[in-house]
Amino acid sequence: MSTLAGRNDLPLLGSGDLDDATLIEAAGVALAEVAGKRATFCRMNVLAEVLRQFHGVRFAHPDQRVTVVERTTDLACRRALLISPPELAHTPAMFRRLDGSSRFQFRGLETYATRETLDAEARLLDAGRCLDGPGVQAESAAVVIDQAPVGRRLPVGQAQVVQDVVASGRVLDVLVGAAGTGKSTTMAGVREVWEGHYGPGSVIGLAPSAAAAEVLSQVAGIPSENTAKWLTENARNALRFEQIGELQARLRRASPSLGTRAATGKLRALIGEYRHWSLRPGRLIIVDEASMAGTFDLDTLTTQAWQAGAKVPLVGDWGQLSPVTAGGAFSLLVNDRDDAPNCSMYAGSPTSGNGRRPWGCATAWLASWTPTTPTVGSAAAGAKPCWAPYMAGGAPTSPLEGGR
Repeated sequence: MSTLAGRNDLPLLGSGDLDDATLIEAAGVALAEVAGKRATFCRMNVLAEVLRQFHGVRFAHPDQRVTVVERTTDLACRRALLISPPELAHTPAMFRRLDGSSRFQFRGLETYATRETLDAEARLLDAGRCLDGPGVQAESAAVVIDQAPVGRRLPVGQAQVVQDVVASGRVLDVLVGAAGTGKSTTMAGVREVWEGHYGPGSVIGLAPSAAAAEVLSQVAGIPSENTAKWLTENARNALRFEQIGELQARLRRASPSLGTRAATGKLRALIGEYRHWSLRPGRLIIVDEASMAGTFDLDTLTTQAWQAGAKVPLVGDWGQLSPVTAGGAFSLLVNDRDDAPNCSMYAGSPTSGNGRRPWGCATAWLASWTPTTPTVGSAAAGAKPCWAPYMAGGAPTSPLEGGR
């Protein structure tokens, strides 16, 4: 260890060497990182990310590092939205801490969300309630289903689910089904009905992972891509559009030559890529394993589809694993409806139905509290904290206890 002494020439900082502008910038970066991974979070999550942001900074004393980190964490939490319920009921002295705070308000575990997350979830809910999207008449869908060969004809339950999806008119639709309930077969039926009305190639599939996309392509016969790849390639279409314009202007002035032939081939390739990664009216984008898709990815995809006149059905099981990024949108959309198409209902699955609140998203956290007294201007105006249920059993031991 003695040989390493003095080899680091970075200056030793004190708690006063970093001005507020620097700390505010670091707080913004930390908040963005946390919000990108979690729909809701607490101060501890922000503190951990701030510590990672200052990992490479050398301080003269550990206490000064703690001071800077705590200050930055406070700045980040102030920029977030506090969605924990306020204390609406009186708490007796026996249930208060020495500092006067209620023992039923978990210290350091207040729930936060960002405005961006709540806005994205609100846009998804609006798209799920919009009935102006493309679709196929239920009678036309029934004709296509009945004309299928005997070996490929759908059972009555799955045929009904197909009609519910294609004829709903919703820009953002949902199809619920646990594993083994026939979701892939149902999606194949949706593809046949949709392509029978809008033409071949009008249905594409997306999935959060390449493996799931491959399964969707093989089992349902739907050309599929990874969701992240689709969004990345779609974002590049702006650059492709500029390149197409430049090549067209160049070819209008060009004389026949080998260079002109190469430029023409490049132009055709760019036009093909532009069309492949674009959405057009009447297109159906099926997102499989939607419970594992991030909220912001679904928001971006749905916004593009809405603007293009396309339709996005989300297929999955809200009881499966959540995404590695901020999620819970699929569960939110399913619980927003009373008539969500459900393959499990026809397969006899005991997990069918929407009988569980979608705790993974920020909007559902707010909606889960029912106020006894209105709280004007509060983001958590739906809160209903009360000490009475715990009078016999003592204080709750979990942040979620008492909220369900």
